Amino acid sequence: MRRREEGMALLTVLMLVGVMGALMASTLEVMSRSVALTANGRSAQQARHYARGAALIAAERLQAMTDELDGPLTLAGGWAEEPIVVPTPGGLITVELSDASHCFNVNSLVAGSSGQALRLRPEAVTQMIGLATGVGIGPQRARSMVMALADFIDSDPFPEAGGAEDGAYAGYRTPNSLVADVGELTAVANWDAADYALLEPYLCALPTTEMQAINVNTLTEDDAPLLGMLVPQGFSVSAARRLIARRPADGWETLADFWTQARSIGAEPGARAQYQVAIDSDLFRADIRVEEAGFEVRETALISAGGNRAEVIQRSWGSA
Repeated sequence: MRRREEGMALLTVLMLVGVMGALMASTLEVMSRSVALTANGRSAQQARHYARGAALIAAERLQAMTDELDGPLTLAGGWAEEPIVVPTPGGLITVELSDASHCFNVNSLVAGSSGQALRLRPEAVTQMIGLATGVGIGPQRARSMVMALADFIDSDPFPEAGGAEDGAYAGYRTPNSLVADVGELTAVANWDAADYALLEPYLCALPTTEMQAINVNTLTEDDAPLLGMLVPQGFSVSAARRLIARRPADGWETLADFWTQARSIGAEPGARAQYQVAIDSDLFRADIRVEEAGFEVRETALISAGGNRAEVIQRSWGSA
């Protein structure tokens, strides 16, 4: 009987040891995860600080560049080709600069401002349809996409011809406000992933309804559809590509020089389009990637430069 009691006591002790061991292992795992999460959080926070600082440094660099210009802004010097790479104790910061005028501002489909009625802007509709057809989207489809986007943004509840208001959406209503990011277009009626992929490289969502003036001195041949949309009839994307390829090495010195050469190959713009090109830029984009201790953060900063002081006017974040 005594031997049996001793066996039971030993078994109890062994069970207690096993339970304590399991609890200890579980506690250590929780502590390990907590330490890892803390470290990741610290790395992520540090990466975001680096990205914010990189955007400010990019703004200062762009301001210095525009201050030193003696003539129109061109691609000379490789400022838009060579990324800025800065090593950090825990990783690397990469900044790529580009001319932010190379896009169609989707918010220009309407006229007005936040807090006021947003009304359809017909000339912008015509341009965006021209851009969509220039990248290979059929005219009817292009029109239905553009009108649906205009209805998505404008203030009135009435669908435009070929457009789409609240009734086209299941479970939610059109925001009737400016688009904050072009990624929102994937939720617009009449849009699909394939057409979005064709148009996305040429679109931006600026915090204004103004029609974006395009700097012709920093365009590449890949940007030809943006020129094509300004002259939607009788001027093909291939013609626009040839015009960009024939640009003088130092850029066009005046808009008159540009349009003289453009007209020589068949471009005859409307009155509005003549004032929608520029030979300079004051709006830039900085694509920032920070790799810090295995954590990656991406920021896109929109920078206004060329005045008394450059400033970051819009930021968007992403991480991987």
